[in-house]
Amino acid sequence: MNPAGIPTRAELRHHSRRGMLIGFAAGLVFAVVLSTIIEGFKKSRHSGEHGFPFPNVGSITRIEARYGMAGQQARFDVPAANWPALLAALSPSRFDDNAMKWLVIGDLKIHLIGGESISVDLYDPHESEGAFSAGPSFETRTDYRGGSTAALKSVLDDAQRSAPTAKAEN
Repeated sequence: MNPAGIPTRAELRHHSRRGMLIGFAAGLVFAVVLSTIIEGFKKSRHSGEHGFPFPNVGSITRIEARYGMAGQQARFDVPAANWPALLAALSPSRFDDNAMKWLVIGDLKIHLIGGESISVDLYDPHESEGAFSAGPSFETRTDYRGGSTAALKSVLDDAQRSAPTAKAEN
């Protein structure tokens, strides 16, 4: 500082560099902490040990299905008699953190007693293990692997044949 108490140009440059280094270090620490928090949230939300928590059959009021290949899909209400087998065909499951773009074979809308609903998109990964995404809405769904593709198709074929309101879509 000069005698008047005003910092010199060299002192300002030194403080400016030190301030930039402190700002950079603080930003880096913030990024690491935020990344750690996000990863922890993902792991707690999507534990590899646990799949999607489908409701028990007693809390379901209706299951709407759209099923079939593109251009040949039908919309129908899955008969209540098929609900246990349908949920079994999607279980057990686990969170899939490396989901692929599989062939979509349909979707389900599971309506619950309290008025909530669950959206389930159904995929054919061309493997024995099934794949689906599920959540309260299309936007909040999460990808899962599990169950059996063959069992799922069999249950939906049976449900479509026995559903009184199956309607073809184009």
